[in-house]
Amino acid sequence: MNNLPPTPPIMMLKQTLMHGSDWQGEDLAGWLATEKFDGCRAWWDGKTMWSRSGRHIALPMWMVAELPSIPLDGEIWAGRGRFTLARLAVQYGQFDPAHHTFQIFDAPAAKGDWLSRLLAARAELESGVKHVAVVKPVMLESTEAAFEKLISVLRGFGEGLMLRHPRLPYRAGRTRQMLKFKQIALQSYRQGWKDVIAEAKSQ
Repeated sequence: MNNLPPTPPIMMLKQTLMHGSDWQGEDLAGWLATEKFDGCRAWWDGKTMWSRSGRHIALPMWMVAELPSIPLDGEIWAGRGRFTLARLAVQYGQFDPAHHTFQIFDAPAAKGDWLSRLLAARAELESGVKHVAVVKPVMLESTEAAFEKLISVLRGFGEGLMLRHPRLPYRAGRTRQMLKFKQIALQSYRQGWKDVIAEAKSQ
């Protein structure tokens, strides 16, 4: 009998997931925002869950039962401030139905732009699932609106935001159409305004 663990898909072996870049002052009007989860990145290939390093994640049956048979990119999450619980689940299979969920933020094999791929993922889920969810993006009216949302998430002890361009394709590697928006961005923004005010006063 073969008791060997499953072999990671080629995508995981070659580390070809899509990764975001840090915000560097881009105008964020029209971009889409979701919370940046402080969990563990995971890839569902339709049958098996993998970590970003290609390690097999032993999912409990109550989560497997809610997952569809299409590839999904997402995060094993246990809630804000509970990264350790997410890590223990991924590394040792210590899942708790009261805390752990798989948060889907892309369906790489689906056609269309990012919102179309999210709709495709949502259409594959059965109604009433409790431990698998598709993120719900909010369109930003301005960069200032992005900072207001970021402040709200940080006050709730969240990690930050992920910002995506509406026409974002799924491509391997790092992209500037998907941006990480965390506390350091807020600090940089505030410092920028301080510099502008100081320069105006010196003139």
